[in-house]
Amino acid sequence: MYSGVRQLLYENFLNLFKKEYELYCQLQDMAERKQEAIVDNNVEKLTEIMHNEQELIDKISDMEEKRRELLAEIAHKQGFEGDKISFQQLFTLFPEEDKAELKELKEDFLEVLSDLQTTNESNRQLIEDSLKINNFTLQLIRQAAGKNVTYKKPGKKDEGSDHIIDRRA
Repeated sequence: MYSGVRQLLYENFLNLFKKEYELYCQLQDMAERKQEAIVDNNVEKLTEIMHNEQELIDKISDMEEKRRELLAEIAHKQGFEGDKISFQQLFTLFPEEDKAELKELKEDFLEVLSDLQTTNESNRQLIEDSLKINNFTLQLIRQAAGKNVTYKKPGKKDEGSDHIIDRRA
């Protein structure tokens, strides 16, 4: 049937794929928490989440590198050209008892990636809208600062300034 080394390679891949999936689930959770922080305009929480998110992305990058190396090893041992192997080719090599688990894991992985992409797009749009509102508000403040909006006695020369807050009071 399958040699011990070959079986070990498949088990290692499956375990690595599960761990990577779990990291992406954590990243999706962080994206949702980031969305809450954006909506709540909680900059401190957003900064903390983004810091943790970067650490998680670094872990994912390391995990993906390990997965690529393992796939290259499997491809090499199976005689594939260029040490590259598609998921479909890999699937045909897996022991029958592991195929259902691998297929389900792949589907779950694709779903979390799709959810993550949707959440990130929503977060991007929220941030973009927030910046538009901030710019609009800033423009209104600048326009108001350029007009004489304070009371003055009739006949007195205005000694106002372009500042929004008058500290002379």
